[in-house]
Amino acid sequence: MTLESSKRFRVALSFPGEQRPFVARVAERLATDLGRQAVLYDAWCEAEFARSDLDTYLQSLYHDHCELIAVLLCADYERKEWCGLEWRAVRDLIKLRRADSVMPLRLDDTAIPGLFSIDGSVWIGKRSSAEIAEVILERLRLLDQGRAPGAAPPGGAGTPASARGWPARLGPWFRAWRFRLIATLAILLALGGLGVWFGAGPHPELAGTILDGAGRPIPGVTVALPEQGLHTQTDALGRFTLEVPGRGEQQVQLIATGPGLAPHRQYVLTGSRRLSFIMRPE
Repeated sequence: MTLESSKRFRVALSFPGEQRPFVARVAERLATDLGRQAVLYDAWCEAEFARSDLDTYLQSLYHDHCELIAVLLCADYERKEWCGLEWRAVRDLIKLRRADSVMPLRLDDTAIPGLFSIDGSVWIGKRSSAEIAEVILERLRLLDQGRAPGAAPPGGAGTPASARGWPARLGPWFRAWRFRLIATLAILLALGGLGVWFGAGPHPELAGTILDGAGRPIPGVTVALPEQGLHTQTDALGRFTLEVPGRGEQQVQLIATGPGLAPHRQYVLTGSRRLSFIMRPE
């Protein structure tokens, strides 16, 4: 499902000029689904960008008028002045806790100011421009799901005013019930703390689903965490689950391989929401 965006652009592409041929193909593939008017790609804004305040104008576009910014990170990006201007807008979005609107794409392991080893990214490697465009479109679909009707949290903007006031109307009964609920939760939290203290807590899980370009599950794909020496295979529905040793959230390297498929590599956090990614033929 695609929802109408309140932003001017659905996707912005931030990249160094050395990668223009690759990014141009990504932009064309995105435009096939979204239309050129929904993709911020500088070559399509020549007349608009012929202005003396282009530096601040660009920052405003990236910061305030784009639903998703796909940033192609590499050594060239880190040293380019114009990329630095765009990256400042990206960093402020992260500061404002709008990190879901930023999608790092990596060509190499160059250290980028403000980006750390715990931050997830898409590894481009030998993947085609069409594959990278599909990953960006998948991210947009995930953002759309988060904005879908009924996705607002209880009591939020999507809840009728008549429903938000029901606890107050229940009076003493609700207050007594709330007290019992808080007491029960406190006991459960205390028991959970003892479980962690004595080492009884479960190991974090890493779970996900692997699909092909048409959205169909791929069974029999080997999913490995090489640094932990763990591996498993996807089931008939393309699903996998791995129990990772240790406790708490961890960053791990995931590698997925299968007959006739291009390997998929990415760094992920254990205990995060269920992963979903696409694998393409070699």
